[in-house]
Amino acid sequence: MLLEKSWEELSYGLKMRVLELVIALCKYQTLVHPREINVYLEDVTELDAIRALLNRCTLTTEYPLDRHLGKGRPSSASTDIPGKALSLYIRAVISDTLLSSTAWFH
Repeated sequence: MLLEKSWEELSYGLKMRVLELVIALCKYQTLVHPREINVYLEDVTELDAIRALLNRCTLTTEYPLDRHLGKGRPSSASTDIPGKALSLYIRAVISDTLLSSTAWFH
């Protein structure tokens, strides 16, 4: 029997089960995707690895690039010099299949 519960009402064990189901659906989508699995080889799809990455991140909906382009409030960071290139390092990719799996479960 299925009962609807909010995320906050679930026990830690049930939350882990839901997350494992989301990851399983993500992996399945990569296997049957028309672009084939080779496109997704570098994507992070292990729950522990995703958790470790997200724990080290500062999540924000937007990044204030104007500070790095010499606009906005002044800062002492060396990247605030107008015309200077901004270096961006991508540490990991959370794929579209993981995001669509999460949206589907939501």
